[in-house]
Amino acid sequence: MAKEFVSDPFVGEIGGNIPKNKEEMEEDLLEFLYQRWLDGKSMKAADVAVDFGISKAELNGLLRRMVRHNYLKEIVPKEDLILTDFGKAQGMECLHRHENLTTFLQLVSGMELEQAQENACRLEHIIDKQAVQGIMDFVRHGDVYERKVKYLDLRTMYTVGEYGACMILYRVGERSPRILAREQYFQDEGILVVDEERSCFWYKLREEKKRLIVWYRKNDQWVKAEKSEYPKQAGHTTQPEYGYILPTTLFTFTTSAAMPFLEGALMVGLTMWDELPTAENCRELFVYLLQK
Repeated sequence: MAKEFVSDPFVGEIGGNIPKNKEEMEEDLLEFLYQRWLDGKSMKAADVAVDFGISKAELNGLLRRMVRHNYLKEIVPKEDLILTDFGKAQGMECLHRHENLTTFLQLVSGMELEQAQENACRLEHIIDKQAVQGIMDFVRHGDVYERKVKYLDLRTMYTVGEYGACMILYRVGERSPRILAREQYFQDEGILVVDEERSCFWYKLREEKKRLIVWYRKNDQWVKAEKSEYPKQAGHTTQPEYGYILPTTLFTFTTSAAMPFLEGALMVGLTMWDELPTAENCRELFVYLLQK
């Protein structure tokens, strides 16, 4: 008869059910050894086991892994453990991750230091360098740091309604200083439309350019933008005004607490006929609207 499994780590709440694996334990020990080396403390295995809070057998298993992974030099019984140059570099990376994540969690959640350290200890093993760098930048610069965000659904920032926006076309690659596109087809205004299902920008076309076709890139392919009546005119007897619908998730937004407005950028193609855009008729579309 099979034995009943009794070492179930389940604690009943998401976020607390996954025990540390050997990789996490190894990286925690690497960080611990690097900190001891910086502090000039004993690097004897017996002292490390006591201070790290594990048995000698568990420690020996982790140390063998660390030698295989080139974090430690070959172990000599009763001698100090010696970090390799690679081990020191990776230990420093672990420590920097831990410190920045701890500070970040305290800033955004109000956690006490010990709780923030415990959570940082789990997070530091699973996020990649780009995520760590973003958190470090946030900790270093705070809300005034300029951030770029892709695939942003503005329903997370704006309630249902319509909001005025400014739209400008620029020549591709000519942004320092930015140079307006010769064919400024759109009005210098647009509308952010937020409803229960989506958020999108609606742009009014000038009278003489109503036959213009607007394209945008999605999944590495050109997609023809949907043409639509101005939302407030829909269903009215007055002469309708037309524009193109561009989902907000297509834009790359730049945001900062130091700026009162949100800037969005999107590569678009402009053609007079139902044909795919070429490099010559691509433009950079910038949108500006007040932050909520």
